[in-house]
Amino acid sequence: MMHTVRRMLQRPLLGCRPLRACAVLLSLALLPAGPVGVVAEAPPSGFQATMRDLFQALTAVFPVPLHAEQWQDPAQYPRMLAALRALAHHAEGLMMPGQAVPQHLDFLRYALAREAHQALHWYEHRQYQAVQVAVLHLTEHCFACHTKLPPPQRFALGQRFLAEAPLASLSLPERARLAVATRQFETALELYETLFQSPAIAAADLGLMGAFEDYLKIGLRVQHDVRRVVRTLETFRQRPDVPPSLTAYLGSWVDALHALQSVAAPEDALPYARTLIREGQGRNRFPADRLGLVHFVAASGLLHRSVDSSPVPGPSLAEAYYLLGVAESHISRTLWLSETEFFLETAMHLAPRSEHARQAYACLEAHVLARYPGSAGLHLPAEVRAHLAELRRLLDGS
Repeated sequence: MMHTVRRMLQRPLLGCRPLRACAVLLSLALLPAGPVGVVAEAPPSGFQATMRDLFQALTAVFPVPLHAEQWQDPAQYPRMLAALRALAHHAEGLMMPGQAVPQHLDFLRYALAREAHQALHWYEHRQYQAVQVAVLHLTEHCFACHTKLPPPQRFALGQRFLAEAPLASLSLPERARLAVATRQFETALELYETLFQSPAIAAADLGLMGAFEDYLKIGLRVQHDVRRVVRTLETFRQRPDVPPSLTAYLGSWVDALHALQSVAAPEDALPYARTLIREGQGRNRFPADRLGLVHFVAASGLLHRSVDSSPVPGPSLAEAYYLLGVAESHISRTLWLSETEFFLETAMHLAPRSEHARQAYACLEAHVLARYPGSAGLHLPAEVRAHLAELRRLLDGS
């Protein structure tokens, strides 16, 4: 297992605050056992069976979702403890042989297993706020995974959950992310579109909270509905409270989407993804700029499909992972769940003598140094410095 994943699994949980969305997702245990207006799915097997077991364990964790004090109810403790143990057990099953998990999901499956064990650990030690944060992190893993590729099939359990769970007290962003976590993508798009027109949240705040990144992931990578995304952004641009900086972003994104509409889906995704990333980098004026966001999201969608369907080791796969790392470095706004380092290190391990490996190392080094501002690389943690040296030895063949 790669060092990035090992380091992530060992990282302590940071920050604890009550979060309602994680609790609501877990309320499915209150629903009737039988189907409610949906067609039953065929029994899953392998990886799908493990994920179904994991989802069912997740929904059994918290039977009274909207009241945080229920986490602390002594009468609930045995049930909750058993449910969290089942959750950790099924999450660990993702790492067992025979799961056939695509390599590009390795980071997320190990991160998910870590968070499940972390939630159990916090509950055993009566750290109830930390349990809530860890469970929310699990739903964030679901979001990250489900927004990479089009859904393989409809998810009846998720449809049933959204139809009957008590979601009215949640905010629109919370409901939208839960819809993605349960693979209800049409519902998620509708909720984001309602959010973009809601006067309750200022346009500038929407631009800072990651809502557009999330919407683009669903609209472009999952649903492939460029026209709908264009329509949504152009409608949002008419709001009177859109600040000039966000207006510039919206204009760049809409222009890029119009260009995407005129291009047929390529048979070979790699050259087109490479072009999109180059154009996105050309639009950005500084490292944290977002003018090229649409290019990076569109490129990452092509690359995820490529590495998922053609995972044969070689220079092309190494380049695909390198480009995924570059794209993710421009898309991700969540430091605790960024896959940038994982993608770049995967490229290095797949073809350590290649030019793409050297480019991946340069990008990784810059990404790591950006996390320690002011040190100029002189005061990196010893573990980080040692790991970079290990990667340099890999590329040098020593």
